[in-house]
Amino acid sequence: MNFPENNPDVVPFLDELPFWSAPFGLELLERVKPGMYLNVLDVGTGTGFPLIELAMRLGKTCQFYGIDPAEAALERARKKADFYGLSNVSFQRCKAEITPFSASFFHRIVSNNGFNNVDNLQLALKESYRIAAPRCQFIMTMNTAGTMIEFYRLFEEALKEEGLADSVEKMKLHIAAKRPPVSKVVSLLRKTGFRHIRKHRNSFTYRFTDGSSLLQHGFIKLAFMEPWNELVPLEKQKPVFEKTERKMNEEARKNGSFQLTVPFVTIEAEKTTS
Repeated sequence: MNFPENNPDVVPFLDELPFWSAPFGLELLERVKPGMYLNVLDVGTGTGFPLIELAMRLGKTCQFYGIDPAEAALERARKKADFYGLSNVSFQRCKAEITPFSASFFHRIVSNNGFNNVDNLQLALKESYRIAAPRCQFIMTMNTAGTMIEFYRLFEEALKEEGLADSVEKMKLHIAAKRPPVSKVVSLLRKTGFRHIRKHRNSFTYRFTDGSSLLQHGFIKLAFMEPWNELVPLEKQKPVFEKTERKMNEEARKNGSFQLTVPFVTIEAEKTTS
């Protein structure tokens, strides 16, 4: 089957991978061990990346499963799998903490930034261990402490200038919840039973003309603005974000651009037979 790039029915499926997912996902894909007759799980699959890519790379002898609590995202993933004729790919709505799979079922478990968004990381990792087969390869990526530090530094300054000490504390708790220390994740993996744990650190950057362009970026508005707004009392949101925007714009004028740094880690582990 050919996929003509000028066909309007094809284009939505070719141009679908968000920039945010790509750096993490490329690292993950490099580390997945190929094989035949594997059961593969993607935790927090969203719209199907990297599961659909793995299905095309590992082939038809394997079975692929994606889980996510967001049904709208899964519906999109199903359409993509159908479009590519991947009858060995299925998706199920559920949380990572409680899945419908039998024990020791999966030979590969991957998650591209999915564990950042679970309600209970310890329970989610425990469930992954339960459904992992002996010698299962487990790979997860997550952005780490220091993510977008350039924004948060100026955001904190604006909050303090507005006398919002409570919001500063909320911001710190928000960051800690979304980006737990790598050492904590490794400790939880060990406590769960995973062994042969390896960490691979990397980072990438977002470069913007200024803070105004940052705040208008589609992914920033989609994934970040709502939780940022929730940190600030309603009546203070406008002055706080105007101050933060001015501060970012001032730095951009000095430096020629405004940059966000996103450090991340890829963690590999294995379920041992003992």
